Amino acid sequence: RPPRSTPKPSSAASDVYKRQVPILVTLADNVGSLEFVLVYDPTKVELDQVERGLLSEHALIDSSSPSPGRLWTGIIDINGMTGSGPVAVVKFKVRDDVDGSMPLSLESIAAYDANTLVDIVTKTTPGAFNINEAGTMSPILTFQ
Repeated sequence: RPPRSTPKPSSAASDVYKRQVPILVTLADNVGSLEFVLVYDPTKVELDQVERGLLSEHALIDSSSPSPGRLWTGIIDINGMTGSGPVAVVKFKVRDDVDGSMPLSLESIAAYDANTLVDIVTKTTPGAFNINEAGTMSPILTFQ
């Protein structure tokens, strides 16, 4: 008798179909509050949850989805966030029968200094991920 092959898990059960997208910041210096909107393709993924990143581990974080394909996130840290790294991690569930790549962009950004409350100038670099492959090109928010 030939050995039986082990059935592969369905796409719904596979972790490949849950994707984490870190939102990266660079050159943060005493950032007391930050808000942004992440734009994604709701026909390819479903928003699962938003978690703190390493840079915001002591911050308050809130998020909502004002419309499909848009995720608003607000982060407040009274001690100020300083450094570079993930400020939030967005988790998505990939929808069935989709492939290709999905662009990710940041817009409606507002950032303020923890002490002076002066607004901080930012620029962004878009990100993306390929639905069928591991790895993500995170969107990046750079403080000027």
